[in-house]
Amino acid sequence: MCFGTTVLGALPILFGLGWWAAFWAITVGTLLDTAFFSPVGLIGPRTGTNSAVSSRAFFGVVGRLVGSLVVLVIAIGFYALTAWTGGEAVVAGAHKLFGLP
Repeated sequence: MCFGTTVLGALPILFGLGWWAAFWAITVGTLLDTAFFSPVGLIGPRTGTNSAVSSRAFFGVVGRLVGSLVVLVIAIGFYALTAWTGGEAVVAGAHKLFGLP
């Protein structure tokens, strides 16, 4: 997960922000995200189940699909980042060790 975190952390710079602007964008984004999503973290301990099951209370009978879909999208995104950066590391290592293109 370190490669994925590095890639996500480099995105503000790649989009043209300076170091301090990137720092504040990440900091403010994290604070806003925490403010919006921290109440969701309280649902699990109160109901004794995970948020995908608990979301049924808010979204109806098929509400658990909302939480499951969010978790699925996040998992696919981090898997893609890990596969991409891991592949880059393998190719760079093979180039350095064996002279492969």
